[in-house]
Amino acid sequence: MKNNNNDISGKFLLFVTFLSGIAGSVAGLLYAPQSGKKTREQIKDTYEDVKGKINNVVEKIDQGVPELIDKFKDAPDVVKSEIEDISKDTGKLFQGAVQKSTDYFNEVKGTIVSSFKDGRELYLKETQKNTATGEGEE
Repeated sequence: MKNNNNDISGKFLLFVTFLSGIAGSVAGLLYAPQSGKKTREQIKDTYEDVKGKINNVVEKIDQGVPELIDKFKDAPDVVKSEIEDISKDTGKLFQGAVQKSTDYFNEVKGTIVSSFKDGRELYLKETQKNTATGEGEE
C-alpha cells in the first residue's frame, strides 16, 4: 500500500505544481506593460489553455479514481486475513505457553511429591530405628 500513497502524493504534487504555474502565468499577464486589448486577448488565450489543461487533469483524475478504487477494494479482506493470521499465531503461542506452564507445574509437583515421600520414608525409618533402640523414649 505504500506505493499507492506514493502514487497519490506524486499526482497531488504534479497537480499543485501545475496550478502554481498557471497562477504565475496569469500574474505575469496582469502585470505586463501592454495594451488592454492585447492583455485581454492573452488572458482569454491563457484561460482557454488553462481550461484545456484543467480538463485534461480532471480527465486523468477521473481515470485514476476507478484504478484507486480497484486497488483499495480488497483492502478489508486483506486486513481481515492478516488479523486472522495474527490471531491464529497468537492462539498457537498461547497454547504453547499453557502447555509449557502445565509441564513445569507437573514437574514441580512431581519434585514436591517425591521430596515429601522421601522425607516421610526417612522419618519412618528414623522413627522405627529409634523405637527399636529405645532412643526415642523418655
